[in-house]
Amino acid sequence: MADFSSTAALLENLQDDSKGLDIFAYLLELQVENKPETGVNNPQIDNLANRLYSLTFYPKDQTQDLRQRLSDTVTLLQRHEKLRLRGCILSRLIPETLILIRLSLLNCKDEYGPALSTIYASAPSYSALWEDTNNSSVEKNVTPLDVDVETQNTESQVETRLNAFLIEGRASIFQATKDRLLFLEDILSESNDSLRLLLQDQKALTTLLMRMCVSATYIYDQSIILLSVRLLRRINSIHNDFLNRNLLDDQPPLDAEIFKHLEVLLRSGHKIQVNAGYHLWVGLLDSHNELFDLNSIIQSESYWDYILNGLDETSGEIKKICLHILWSTLQQLPGDLNLRNFKWDFKSKTSQLEFWKTYITFTEMLALDNSVNQLRLASSELERLIQQANTMSIPNIWILILLSQGFQNSSAGDMSLRLSEFVLRLNTDALWWTKSESAFSDRSPLDFFRKTLFPQVFKTPNFNVSVLTQSVCEHGNAITSFVKKILTISQDNDKNFQDLVGSLLETIFDQLGQANAGQFYALKGIFDTTKSQSNCLSIRHGTLLAKIANIPLDNILRGDMKSLICLLLCLKLGLKSEVVSIYVKLSLISHILRNHPTLLDESRIRYIIETLNLDAPQLTAIIDQLCLDPVGDTDVGLYSLVVAIGLRLSSPVSLLRIPRNEAEVSRNGLVVNRVLLRLLEYGNGTGEAFQNLPEVRKFVTLIFQEIFDKGTQSLYHPDTSLLIPFLDAQERTGIQKSAMAILQDISENWTAGFSDISDLLSTLRLYLRLCIGSMRSHKCEEVPASVINAAVARTASFCEDVYEKVKKKKELHEVLGCFLELIEIMVKTRNKMPADLGYYVLITLHVNVLPYVDGTGFSIILDCMEHILIACPEALQMVDDLNELLQQWAIKADEDRLGRDQKSNQVKAIAIILHPAILDASVATGPTLIKICKDIQKHMAKRRGLAPALAKALCTAFDVTSATFCREHGFTEVLHEFLVPSVPKKDDNNFDVEEALAVIFDDISEKTGMYEKYHGEKEKIAQARIFDLLARFDYDDAIEELWAKTLLDEIFEPWTEIDPKDPMSLRIVQKWKKTQQLQAVLLLERFITDDDADDHLEAIFVALSREANPRYKFLLEWMAFRCILRFPNLRSVVWERFETTEDDIPSYKVSLLRLAYLISVHIQDTEQEQFFTDLVTRALPCATSNKVTIRHEGAELIPKLYEEAKKLGYTTLIENPMFKSIYDYIMDTPYRKVMVPSPTDSFDPIQDFSLVGVLAGSYICCDGGGDIIPLFFAEDFASFAADTKTHYLPIGANPPPFSEPTSSTNPRETADKLLSSTAGPIQTKGGDWDIKSLLSRQDAFQSRHSTRRQAHQIDVVASLVDNHYNLGGICRVCELSGVQKMYMGNKATALKAKEFTSVSVSSENWLPIEEVKKQEVRELLAKRRQDGYTIVGIEQTDRSIILGTKDFVFPLKTVLVIGAEKTGIPPELLMEMDICVEVKQFGETRSMNVQTATAVVLYEYVRQNGGIQ
Repeated sequence: MADFSSTAALLENLQDDSKGLDIFAYLLELQVENKPETGVNNPQIDNLANRLYSLTFYPKDQTQDLRQRLSDTVTLLQRHEKLRLRGCILSRLIPETLILIRLSLLNCKDEYGPALSTIYASAPSYSALWEDTNNSSVEKNVTPLDVDVETQNTESQVETRLNAFLIEGRASIFQATKDRLLFLEDILSESNDSLRLLLQDQKALTTLLMRMCVSATYIYDQSIILLSVRLLRRINSIHNDFLNRNLLDDQPPLDAEIFKHLEVLLRSGHKIQVNAGYHLWVGLLDSHNELFDLNSIIQSESYWDYILNGLDETSGEIKKICLHILWSTLQQLPGDLNLRNFKWDFKSKTSQLEFWKTYITFTEMLALDNSVNQLRLASSELERLIQQANTMSIPNIWILILLSQGFQNSSAGDMSLRLSEFVLRLNTDALWWTKSESAFSDRSPLDFFRKTLFPQVFKTPNFNVSVLTQSVCEHGNAITSFVKKILTISQDNDKNFQDLVGSLLETIFDQLGQANAGQFYALKGIFDTTKSQSNCLSIRHGTLLAKIANIPLDNILRGDMKSLICLLLCLKLGLKSEVVSIYVKLSLISHILRNHPTLLDESRIRYIIETLNLDAPQLTAIIDQLCLDPVGDTDVGLYSLVVAIGLRLSSPVSLLRIPRNEAEVSRNGLVVNRVLLRLLEYGNGTGEAFQNLPEVRKFVTLIFQEIFDKGTQSLYHPDTSLLIPFLDAQERTGIQKSAMAILQDISENWTAGFSDISDLLSTLRLYLRLCIGSMRSHKCEEVPASVINAAVARTASFCEDVYEKVKKKKELHEVLGCFLELIEIMVKTRNKMPADLGYYVLITLHVNVLPYVDGTGFSIILDCMEHILIACPEALQMVDDLNELLQQWAIKADEDRLGRDQKSNQVKAIAIILHPAILDASVATGPTLIKICKDIQKHMAKRRGLAPALAKALCTAFDVTSATFCREHGFTEVLHEFLVPSVPKKDDNNFDVEEALAVIFDDISEKTGMYEKYHGEKEKIAQARIFDLLARFDYDDAIEELWAKTLLDEIFEPWTEIDPKDPMSLRIVQKWKKTQQLQAVLLLERFITDDDADDHLEAIFVALSREANPRYKFLLEWMAFRCILRFPNLRSVVWERFETTEDDIPSYKVSLLRLAYLISVHIQDTEQEQFFTDLVTRALPCATSNKVTIRHEGAELIPKLYEEAKKLGYTTLIENPMFKSIYDYIMDTPYRKVMVPSPTDSFDPIQDFSLVGVLAGSYICCDGGGDIIPLFFAEDFASFAADTKTHYLPIGANPPPFSEPTSSTNPRETADKLLSSTAGPIQTKGGDWDIKSLLSRQDAFQSRHSTRRQAHQIDVVASLVDNHYNLGGICRVCELSGVQKMYMGNKATALKAKEFTSVSVSSENWLPIEEVKKQEVRELLAKRRQDGYTIVGIEQTDRSIILGTKDFVFPLKTVLVIGAEKTGIPPELLMEMDICVEVKQFGETRSMNVQTATAVVLYEYVRQNGGIQ
């Protein structure tokens, strides 16, 4: 062997790469072997270590990947263990890593702030590492850290070659730190035996490394933190192993210090550090030393708090770790535990472990799987688990955490929806966890309700109305029921009840501004619970109720309903521990009524008096107290309420303190003025009670004197004009004349005499209101045309002269509204109006005023127009371009939709635009009107009231002027749109649920018709009107007949069209198919004449032969019967069809049998018996048909025919032995005895042919259903009875009530309950919570495809597979089976292909994949055979071994070759196979899909080689 000098010379000539260094190390090993007594020269090893370290982190060739360099270095270290290079490498790696860690920490000052001083002080410095490794727990004095100074000090210790990292900044320093920690991880990744010599020499090394990694976990970089955690787990494992083998002398375990640090991480509040803490914890739990007292930690409440905190995290990874920690801990519990947050009875360990196993499974299912179907099927099992938790005294925090899981994933909307439904429908026994005893402040039931459950159930899209009862919202009722249940449960503890009510009210307050209905149902739940109680709510609740009541809502019905519930609940104030005065209660009620004064009607006042037991002295005391307040602070609302109540006492008393002299007027006049106005707003006529009191009249007179004296300088309320009715007639007339005179003067020159425009507007508003108030206060005589013309001209002049000068348009619109209201009053005094006057008002308002008004002004103009249409329709004849006028009205109505009193301008405009007078005015308006109607119909699905208004206007037009209406055939399209809307319905469940909310309002207010009061006719009445109109078309009127037949053809034509490319196309579900189409055709059937009856019946048969939906088939059969009923000669067509129809459309033959039965029973003429006999002869063979559909129909039909034959007296048929024997046989079959009656058994095609029979008949419930439709009953048509046109179809009587499950609007709900009532297996597909590989998977994710990946010794060669979809599936199954490596032909293309990634689901990130072309496979197989692997091919050959046979055992080291999809393994490669295996098949198909075959073979390999225990 060469000596040292020759070795050194050789070293100089070697390349500075891994191969060159490997040669040098080999030479050094030879020296070690030749000179054992002296060993190798240390400088040589140091030199080699230096070059090896430089090669790894400071290479000359920067093209090689760091990961590869680390791998090469570790391989070199492994091959040359004798040189003890690891120690030399660590002597360079550790100090450099420590310096980088300290620099990294200094770069985290923004994240930690002042806390960085403590963190930095705990970081070990290299100078002290070797002396103080065992005293890390000694407290040190921490001085404030000067980051800049310390950075300079640290950088001064940095070697020159590290300067590049410092220059590049924080990211570069972090990356350098991470690189060195990765190298350390690779060095420590070998077996403990390989590391033994290193640690025997440096026994404190593990403690040193532990402290270094602890410091690294504070670096604010997720990858570094997780890498440090992995190192800590590895270091602890090594340390404990050596302790157990007595290799570390008296070194203590590291577990306690590591657990102490992980607690610091878990409490840090920094997400990535908390994440790291849980990763560290699960590693410690699996590998802690026996000397570590884990039980003492488990018995602390903080231990279980950490588990709960982790389960409450949004990260699925942390949840999995915590589930593993929970299960591992449960199995190690040595005895009973009785902690605040956990209970354990060691005696019943087995049953408790079973409970917790199910608990963990459900947690995984809700949090990780998001499997809605699994929850649906396992809901009863989950409810049993919750009930069992109560019997086992499990703290309710665990149930709250469990239920919270399904709400945490923002993308799992279906899961949160289904889970919220589940919680709402829990039985009372399963709601024990809603009690707040021993609850956790941060995770109480109240917190769960407010932040998690109710925000979800309030916004859920499940606010749907029932199919059969559209005034019921099942989801809303479930909310009400749930609130009642949890409040009832909490009533045994008054504090819990008060807290729960408060939390519910706060939640309602938080959510109320949003557009959903849930809050109202929750309020209803509180109301129902407290309805029979008194003095059960607190002042806090009253304050919240007042806030809720005054939240403004656009929806007036909901606003009033909300305020009424709040008012009634305020009457419940007053606890035993809390005295609430009458003053406070009435004050809160007055605040609730502030924006909803009309709620205070007479019945409600009497209810307040009765509930609060009020009397005159109590009310007088309140008034006395109010009168002592300063004028500006007087609570006018409370004052008004008390006065109104006083008038309704059993002995009425007037509590209004009317000023009697000028001094009192100046002091209290403003307050009394506002009180009187408030009294007028109440919906009980209270204000009118003061009109005849002399002192009130005198006071009001003084007010108006001051107003005329001071004008706009008067301080009285702007609405004081409403008090004009309190004056006598002479005074009212005087006010009117004076105000009109002032207005006339102002209009001469609008701006003269006014300081600014605002002053002008204030003056106009004052005197216009006085004119309006005086004219409304009494019945005015007919206003002369000249006065009306002057008022209209004055308004037009005001718009033209003033509009552009006003910046604040709101004030101008208010004044303009007053001008228009005055015109409206004047116009309506004229029941008849000259055409020229009507024309002038119409055109002037349209041309000169309409462009300037807002929604309120336009609403008033529309009212004027409507009166003109009635008083002088002749004015329309004078309009030059009526079409333009109508279009402008429609456009304005669409732009300014809200009018006077928040009513819809569009609804009002519809009645005017389609007024009969306009229809009769000009033939040319037809197309314009039809276009307007169609534009309106585009918005019907999202704007309430449009559909009923348009339908009513159309029906009115038809009733009044049917000839003109039917002249325009375009109206058929408008009616068709009503029957089958083409515009998709707005995705807004609040639109549909309004009627259900109105029912609640009816119940709370103890009145009916709240919907109609606020919204007018219900939405479904629009269709009812259109169907009613169809029933009133006169078939004796040629125009109406033509119009009706046009509509019939438009509706029915799509049902009869056949696609020549797909004759059976109509049998599939079509979106355009709607029940209303067939209902309309059935109602219009009377317009079919003898001339077109054949064609019509043929069209019905075409549709029937291609229809699959039972409801649609029923209506088509009914239509065919009605046609044959009117034209009996066509009945033979039924048999022609029956004989020519093949059995390949059995449902069509069944329809023909049903139709024939209806004809044979209900068409009574001379041919009835023969037709009946023909039917029997055809039905008997059907009872034995090989087509099940035909056979069942025959079996059902024969008993009906036999009974009907007896009733009709057809003796020959009855005595027929075959007919009788088949009848007897069918009647004795078990099927017949348990057969459920059909909803159409009592159907009579003649008697049921009515509006109600067609639109709400029992056939609606036919199996198979169809589209969801509204049902129309007799009461829906009752309001149309007074219309002038005759009904040619009776309204009919309501059918028997339908039976519908009351628990859900979803038809699947009943099936769900049946399926979930039996406990079955619960799917755990989301991931294994009890796996040892959990950590290694995380490690692999951080360092992709590392040598530490746990895998079996099997490779899969898929280079022959071309299909990317199949490759993705093979990749997925390979990764799941622990395959070592996968080979594919074109890796770069495949991994990017959508077909691949859609199936692989990221498995390629975990599985090492290498590219080997098809032509390179033979070379690969030869190389792997040299490495000791057996080549196994999946192929069907004459020598293949059947997989699973006893004789075949998979070699441990296997290369599995997969053939191409069609051709398999080519012959030239078959020769390379050591073994071929195939999967046994039992069917006729030639072969398995390549993915499936691979999965089966891999499973068998894993099973045989110990992968499955």
